[in-house]
Amino acid sequence: YYLILFVIFYIFTLIIRKDKILRLKNGEKGLSVKKTVFIRKTVFVASLISALIILFYRKDEFSVNMLDIGQGDCFVVNVGKKHIYISDCGSTSEKEVGKRRLLPFLKYKGWDRVRGIFVSHMDKDHVNGIIELLNYKEITADKIIISTGYKNRELDCAELRNLKAAAKKRDIKIFYFKKGDEIRDGSSGFFCLYPKEGDIITEQN
Repeated sequence: YYLILFVIFYIFTLIIRKDKILRLKNGEKGLSVKKTVFIRKTVFVASLISALIILFYRKDEFSVNMLDIGQGDCFVVNVGKKHIYISDCGSTSEKEVGKRRLLPFLKYKGWDRVRGIFVSHMDKDHVNGIIELLNYKEITADKIIISTGYKNRELDCAELRNLKAAAKKRDIKIFYFKKGDEIRDGSSGFFCLYPKEGDIITEQN
């Protein structure tokens, strides 16, 4: 877009410069007033059309981003700037990954709202960055999605309680995901493959 504008204005400048040279040489006539006005209108219309093309014909970007957080896991999936999902964020080798890795990435992208945060399980290398992120009001989240297995008391742990407390503080609802469930969001979708309702799970992983 900037290149198009540069070329248009550069050509326009050359035309005006040539016109001035003609006016100075032996009293020759330069461009008429009508032609000058026509050139100015053409440049304006061309610039306006270029701007409208950029604004209205840009396709939504789809990307899957895996953040480098050391020993851990963190994915950010997006379709455009409005449909953004996080899958896990935690590390046992890096400190404050929610603050130092995930939050700066979201800010760099210009994303301040996340549609959903998936947490696969409550091991620290999957969840401690999510808990950190929920403490920062710069980013809002619509919901948190965890496995239906966490209805089982045997999977209760400090990380799960901390996650629930942080979500409650931000007024974010927690949903339980089971096999057959799906989330549809525009052109994107997420389907749950495991576990089934009623499966008894005793280990985090």
